[in-house]
Amino acid sequence: MRKIFLAFICFTFCLLITASYINAGSCDFSSYKNINGPVAFDNGDKYTGDLTDGSPNGNGTMNFIYGNRYEGEWVDGSINGFGTMTFANGDMYRGAWKNNYPDGEGTMHFANGDKYTGEWKDNYMDGKGTMYFANGDKYQGEWFNGQCNGKGTMIFANGDKYEGEWKNQFFNGTGTLTKANGEKVAGKFKKNIFIGEDI
Repeated sequence: MRKIFLAFICFTFCLLITASYINAGSCDFSSYKNINGPVAFDNGDKYTGDLTDGSPNGNGTMNFIYGNRYEGEWVDGSINGFGTMTFANGDMYRGAWKNNYPDGEGTMHFANGDKYTGEWKDNYMDGKGTMYFANGDKYQGEWFNGQCNGKGTMIFANGDKYEGEWKNQFFNGTGTLTKANGEKVAGKFKKNIFIGEDI
């Protein structure tokens, strides 16, 4: 189970790094009034699309100097609505945005082959969603603040399956672990360790 925890640590770290590159608020749009791009900024970013009162409004594309590219909807200079961000590291997010962050329904394709599709809040997986791991594992269930929290099912590539409660990436609470050979362990778990049957 250690590999699951390590994988999610790496994933959460990647999201934090990603967040630092999304914010478009540093661009100065004040010199541009009611035009369509392209507009080149002093910092090297390039924007093509709708501008109203000096800010992106409507649809537009921003090519960031550090290699990211966003195509989609804007409101008052911020990424809001539906759009696609392609990251310099090969990741790609397509879905709903709010105030420059993934928020709502969306799908993230990771350069390592992992894919998450489901609900987001403030740049974190939050709500219901499914993570498909490149190694063949699959988690489907509830998320909070970027981690497995609540009820969910993990199907492992080796044929094992856990159904039940999670807390911060771990089997935690009531659940059932069914091994590929048919053996079942049902009851209480704490940090992936079976601690006893339900009374």
